[in-house]
Amino acid sequence: MYDQQGRKRFLAERDYEPRTTAWQPDVAAQELEGILKADHYSKGVRYQADVPSTSLRFEPWIDSPVEDQLLFGDTFVAYHADHLTGLVWGRAEHDGHVGFVRLGDLTSDVSEPTHWVRALSTPIYPRPDREAEPVFDICFNARVTVYETYRKDPIFVRIGDNRWMFIGDLQEIGHWPEDPLEFIERLVSVGSYVWGHRDGLRWDCSSIHQAVHLASGRFCFRDADQQENDPGLGECIAFTEDFDGLRRYDGIYFPKHVAIMVSPTMALHAKGEDVRKLIIEPLININEWRKDDCSGGVRTIRRLS
Repeated sequence: MYDQQGRKRFLAERDYEPRTTAWQPDVAAQELEGILKADHYSKGVRYQADVPSTSLRFEPWIDSPVEDQLLFGDTFVAYHADHLTGLVWGRAEHDGHVGFVRLGDLTSDVSEPTHWVRALSTPIYPRPDREAEPVFDICFNARVTVYETYRKDPIFVRIGDNRWMFIGDLQEIGHWPEDPLEFIERLVSVGSYVWGHRDGLRWDCSSIHQAVHLASGRFCFRDADQQENDPGLGECIAFTEDFDGLRRYDGIYFPKHVAIMVSPTMALHAKGEDVRKLIIEPLININEWRKDDCSGGVRTIRRLS
């Protein structure tokens, strides 16, 4: 039986982060050979998400809690496959999270993304026809490979076999918007709080924060404490009890929670209690809520240069 708690203890005792270390007693990533003992080491097989979104779980059961998600076009290195459950174990490349993903939601035909989705949601069509029925929709921050533009109607581009979409909903990789937070603000009161999700209309506090950074071309870990400890997300700044002098994009970290400033006084976050929505409210209010929740108020503020 899979022992996730034992795995976490083993790695934590050796100062390895369980969420991002691709190790189990029976199989581990090849780069860990000679560092952490395992029965077998694997170079891994690289896959790509081929569905709008697929869930990553820490345990090999399809009904276990969702810890993260791969969006369409995200890549995943699999080190072990369980053919009885249809799951593969490995690491997501967009944020380093380790876990189990449905093999049927992945393709081994990996292509290097050329564009990212800048719309909150965009339909994928079976042919370049404005009257065609979409086969599915993909969401903000999904990655796609554009192979050609349809000459008869250049609003359409082909992103795969029998898959077409609107070029206006895409932006080239490396061409990031000046204000990606503007896209996230459109989700306020529309996006719902769902633990572990990042698939367009369902988010949690750390995934919404991650989405802002991914839409800037910046690597960002999945969980709030990982983000809080990552200098790549800005330098830690001093702050007052009244939170004077804050700026848009300042990352606000609490124990077990994160928000992002949209103005000097207002912050956006995904609230998992009461409204269970993405909301914008005064940072002072969020701080009081977190104190009342017994987890504590603001602990760290990071500012991008």
